[in-house]
Amino acid sequence: ADFDRTVFKDILKDGIGGPMLIYPLLRSRWDSRTSVVIPEGEIFYIVALLRFTSPKGPPVAELVAQNKEIVRHCTKKGYDFKLYLPHYQNQEEWKQHFGNRWSRFVEMKAKFDPMAILAPGQKIFSRNHQIISWLAD
Repeated sequence: ADFDRTVFKDILKDGIGGPMLIYPLLRSRWDSRTSVVIPEGEIFYIVALLRFTSPKGPPVAELVAQNKEIVRHCTKKGYDFKLYLPHYQNQEEWKQHFGNRWSRFVEMKAKFDPMAILAPGQKIFSRNHQIISWLAD
């Protein structure tokens, strides 16, 4: 109720300039062997804001500010949520994203991509063999 009131009816009251997808999902239907990270509860929701800008619409900076406001609200309220935005800014943010699955993610990365060749733009791992040092942590 609070999320609906604050996010949908206040922050996004003027719309998002595109479709908004909301899907309820069951944790038990996900394969835990993958690297995807989902909230801890059995029932959780995917909320996707598929924004488009137009010459008559709000500037991109305003849309980004709304996104950040939504994240701040969720953090302040202690909601168990995960972001799937283009990327986090640093390794600490990725560690927070993966939570207790971080060590498993690092192990899988070391096993299947030891040279950190795949997905360098996500800023999870550098190509200087930093994975090896993380395994020791």
